[in-house]
Amino acid sequence: SEEGQAASPILCGRCRTDKWVVGLPLPCKGTGHPYCETALAAELRRVGRWKMFVRSDREPAIRALINAACATVTRVQGIEAVPEPVRLGDSDANGLAENAVKEVKAKARSVKYALETLLGESVALDHACVPFMVMHGVPCLNRGRRETSGKTPYERRYGRCWTGKVAEFSERVMWLPEGKRASRIDSGYRAGIFLGLVEGAAAYDVG
Repeated sequence: SEEGQAASPILCGRCRTDKWVVGLPLPCKGTGHPYCETALAAELRRVGRWKMFVRSDREPAIRALINAACATVTRVQGIEAVPEPVRLGDSDANGLAENAVKEVKAKARSVKYALETLLGESVALDHACVPFMVMHGVPCLNRGRRETSGKTPYERRYGRCWTGKVAEFSERVMWLPEGKRASRIDSGYRAGIFLGLVEGAAAYDVG
């Protein structure tokens, strides 16, 4: 927290095989809101494997969430997702998670600093745009940061470079609503604020 303001919890992790970073802003810890399980289950599906071990620390709320998400992808997608609490003293597994936490927080701070510099004022931690900062920063890490192998996590996971386009967070952009235009004279485009990439889809969040 900062200046007495409470920040939303962020679930962070990293895939051991392709170094993919996960950073999910959640409304609460554990399974207290249905979005928590839905968001984590979507991340597990995107790993692209039919069997995986999902490690976590021993905090009850996190274990409950991982158990629920693993059960969902196993039941619905047929993916064998096995929850596995990290053994005490397993420095390798703990280090992988701790580094992911540091990277996600650092990237979010960078996005926040850039936004505050642009606006010329501070952004409160409970502002509605803060979760989007995290959700924008994490895809940038996976697509732009090269590992020691010389490849980005995106290249390692999908076997190709990411060739999409990205605007600066909060940049004014033109977007096109879905559906048929009411008038041919109207171009259909509308002005909006860029809020980041939508992971797992060829789409963007626009405010």
